[in-house]
Amino acid sequence: MPSTRFRTRRLILRSMLLAAMSQRATAQPAPAPKARDVSVVVARDRIDVRFPAIALDNTGCMESTRLPSGATGRWYEWQVVADFADRTYPNNHFMSVLLFFGLPEGVPLTAARLDSAITATPITVDEARGEPPSTARQWKPTRSWARRERDRLHLHVEGADAVRAFTSTGADSVSVLWCQRDESMSYVRMPLRR
Repeated sequence: MPSTRFRTRRLILRSMLLAAMSQRATAQPAPAPKARDVSVVVARDRIDVRFPAIALDNTGCMESTRLPSGATGRWYEWQVVADFADRTYPNNHFMSVLLFFGLPEGVPLTAARLDSAITATPITVDEARGEPPSTARQWKPTRSWARRERDRLHLHVEGADAVRAFTSTGADSVSVLWCQRDESMSYVRMPLRR
């Protein structure tokens, strides 16, 4: 289970991504090529997400972070967010499916190292509220996995309770977010396929 500091960092990063997304959304629509590469399918007992391809040397969030130990780390994040209808500032209220972890920068990133971290990181379904958001509830899927397929992340969650929690927002669209080093924030907004 991630530490409180880790979960707080995750939620703050997500909040910053959504703030940037809101500002960018008013200025321009999501880029069409990325939208074509993303799919989200929700069924009664599963959520299946495919993110766009990101080259290995471009994977991970733009900035690195100095950790309390003095080491430098980089965050890696893939997330799907469904907003509740009451989401109006400052009441940030949403459900998310999240894969989030950090790796030290001192060792070169290899495909094997990234794949190992993706496989070892638990995927959660979270309800969060507030600004900055904090986790109100968390569901553990019955079964979940993530893997890279030709530089695209494929994320899969199973379990009626976790899926019911995610769809409890009643949202007909979701935000799909991910980190890549050459952009401060990457996302697409898309309809929810059921």
